[in-house]
Amino acid sequence: KTAELKSSTSGMGSDRSTMYSPVISYKYKFNGKSFEYENSEFGSSNRSEVENILNKYEKGSEIEILVDPQNPDKSGIFELSTQPNFIIYFMMGFGVVFVGAGILVYLVFGSFDLFGPPTDAPSNSSFDIILDLLGPLFAFSVGAIFAYIGYYLHKKGDIIIKTWKMVEAQVVSS
Repeated sequence: KTAELKSSTSGMGSDRSTMYSPVISYKYKFNGKSFEYENSEFGSSNRSEVENILNKYEKGSEIEILVDPQNPDKSGIFELSTQPNFIIYFMMGFGVVFVGAGILVYLVFGSFDLFGPPTDAPSNSSFDIILDLLGPLFAFSVGAIFAYIGYYLHKKGDIIIKTWKMVEAQVVSS
């Protein structure tokens, strides 16, 4: 057997979902030392997508992997490491939408009181002004946090691809 399909189910009743991961073992040499690694980091709810990935990795085939030069027993299959990650792009998009919503609410309504409808009436106290700004500020802050986390994860992936070394490996049985 070259690789295997690992599945995990979560949720209850009609909310049950199953995630599939390809488990691919390979061996490689780095700086004169031999290593063997079992890669099962990629996952999808689409079983046929994961089966298609498994079909690419037959026993004895040569593949390209990325190896952490600081910790050579850590590695990842290059093809799977460079696939777009939906979660990262979702977080960045979600963040941009919330930042935009915060700005839009402030620009359209002038202010937005969390404890009542939008108002253009002048505020009498600095406390009223602060309350009026909380809605757009909250939306903007949530958006900025999500956008930053998505950007950070995206840049972290870029750093790994740029700093880890490309090495040839051979698929082995798992």
